[in-house]
Amino acid sequence: MKEKLRRIHSIPLEFNEKIFMKAGDYRIYRDAVIITPGVHTDSVSMMPITYTQEALARYGARWTDNNLNVDHFQDTMSHIGFVYNGCFYNGAVCGDLYINPHTQKGRDVITKIDMGELNHLSAELLSYEEWEGDSIYATDIEFVGCAVTRNPADPQTRIT
Repeated sequence: MKEKLRRIHSIPLEFNEKIFMKAGDYRIYRDAVIITPGVHTDSVSMMPITYTQEALARYGARWTDNNLNVDHFQDTMSHIGFVYNGCFYNGAVCGDLYINPHTQKGRDVITKIDMGELNHLSAELLSYEEWEGDSIYATDIEFVGCAVTRNPADPQTRIT
């Protein structure tokens, strides 16, 4: 009777030590407030949309992408980091911001945050909209990122 042999195939790990060592250098801002319940008017649609506490609580942890950008620009140089641990916490959708200090924009944003000159965020999201009378309500929300901005739709956002 033949015995089955267990084989583990492995590929040797090769890495560039410089790149590996830089991976942990991100500046982290914990529990940043990304959006709070309320009526917010974004700069694209110019329509006031109601984000209820129930909808934000239900979908606050639903992140299909986690890019952190500057002023919602999607170009390569405006991507400065990531949002991790997105969730509904203390009555708002919050997350941890990881900002890369190895780009000039990343360093500039970190400096402005640390000096108190920049302290607002703007959620990047997709949602269905339901009309009730003259009001629009966001439902089935999917967060796809966040932007550091000086002109947020929700003035209660903050980087802690």
